[in-house]
Amino acid sequence: MMGGHMGSFVNGYGFNGHSGYSQFGMMPYFNFTTLIFLSLIAVGVYLFFKNRTATNPNPGNTQAIEAEEMAKLRYARGEITFEEFQQILRTIRS
Repeated sequence: MMGGHMGSFVNGYGFNGHSGYSQFGMMPYFNFTTLIFLSLIAVGVYLFFKNRTATNPNPGNTQAIEAEEMAKLRYARGEITFEEFQQILRTIRS
């Protein structure tokens, strides 16, 4: 019984002589749809990590920003003079 409606199995190959694997042994075929799918996943991962860094561009600089804000509040309340305020800002930024 060779053939039939399911094709023939010759030399371990499936229907119509195709095994589902490439000529490199057990590596499966990668068709155009698989390439598009993997590309979309790569773009999604890239955009995810790009958004994470865009929300917090300088994570190490947050203490300096908080210190400046505290100095501004102290100056606005009148707790320090303008000269002291300028000295604090120079110290923070250097």
